[in-house]
Order: sequence, then C-alpha cells, then structure tokens
Amino acid sequence: VPASDLNVAGNYTVYVDIAETDGFNKASANTTFTVVKHDSNIGNVDVNPNDVVRDHNVTITVTMGNNGGYVANSSDVIICVDGVNYTSKLDADGVAVLTVNAVEIGEHSVDVYYNGNNYYNNATKKQTTFNVIDKNTTTIDISVGPAVIENNVEITIETNNTQAQPGNIT
Repeated sequence: VPASDLNVAGNYTVYVDIAETDGFNKASANTTFTVVKHDSNIGNVDVNPNDVVRDHNVTITVTMGNNGGYVANSSDVIICVDGVNYTSKLDADGVAVLTVNAVEIGEHSVDVYYNGNNYYNNATKKQTTFNVIDKNTTTIDISVGPAVIENNVEITIETNNTQAQPGNIT
C-alpha cells in the first residue's frame, strides 16, 4: 500500500486492523517508520573577481550540490562576509547570487550557511576568501626623439594602465 503526502519529516505509525472472517480470527498490528529530510550540501562558492579594487563590486555565487537528483531550491542561504550576514534566495536551479561593495583593503572570508527547510537538512561550508586591493599605481614612461626646430618630434608614451584612454598631450 503506497503512503503518499508524507511531506513532513518525522515519525509515523501505521495501524492495521483486520476484522474476523469465517476462516480467520481478527488481528491488529502496527509499526513505526521515520521519514527523513534530503541531505543538502553546498556545492560551490565562487567569488568574482577574486582580487577586487577597493570601492568596486564583488559577486559571490553559491551553487547547492545535487543529492541523488534533489537540489535545495526556493529557500535562503546565508552568505557571511567577515562576520556580516547577507541573505540570498536560491533560484529553481539551487543558485544564489550576492553582490557587495568591497571597501576595506585586505583579505576577506566568505562562509556560507544553509539552514534547511521542511525537505532539506542544513549545511555549512567555509569556502573561500577574496582580496580587496587599492588602485594600482599608474606608471608613465615618456621618450622623446630628436627635437629640431620646425620639424616634427616623435614622443612615445608607455603606461601600465590598461584602462587609459587616448587623449591630448600638453
């Protein structure tokens, strides 16, 4: 006999009573069984970028692990960055995304907690760190070719700043 609608973890008792018939005495029996939650695990915690410039955003993506075809979804994970908790909702695929602004220079820890729900057990994973760095120092090298009056002068400018935009030289 299939038992359906057992969507709450816990102990259940089955009672069976069979009435007396011409060939058999009446009988009663019972048994208890336990419905358990699915295990859950935090599969991946990715930080992008791993080295972020101060006052820029860092994105933390949490992916719940697949446990026998079941993925915890549509509930919250807690993403703890240096002791500050942020709550992010898991989507239908078991993925949560958090974007935070990186303000303090140095290494920062990321811990992820899943508190479980009616269907899944809780899970904890200390996964990763990221670094907040100050802006890079821009270096400029200028070399000037021979300069003769009334002739063009070749000026070469080199920089380590890959975001530098072309502009005027004054």
